[in-house]
Amino acid sequence: MNVTAAPVGWRRVVMNGVPATVSVSRRESLKPGDVVTGPAVIQSRGDTCVVPDGMTCAVDELFGATISRVKNPMAEEELDAHALA
Repeated sequence: MNVTAAPVGWRRVVMNGVPATVSVSRRESLKPGDVVTGPAVIQSRGDTCVVPDGMTCAVDELFGATISRVKNPMAEEELDAHALA
C-alpha cells in the first residue's frame, strides 16, 4: 500500500483565482491503496479529476477513487482540550 502516489509531473493551474503549481498523476497508474494529496490533478484518457488543497484522493480495492477532506489532527486535539476544560 502506497501512502502517497508519485506524481508523473507538475502543471501550472489557477485554483479559486490563485495561480498554483500542482502535481499531476495518471489515473491508469494508480493502484489500490494509493493516495494523491491535493492540490493535484489526476488525468486519464477520458477525464480529469481535480483534487483541491486540503483534500486527498484514495484508490480502493475496486480501483474506485474517493476524494475526502484531510483531517487536521491539531484541530481534533484542540477540540479534546476544550471538551476537558
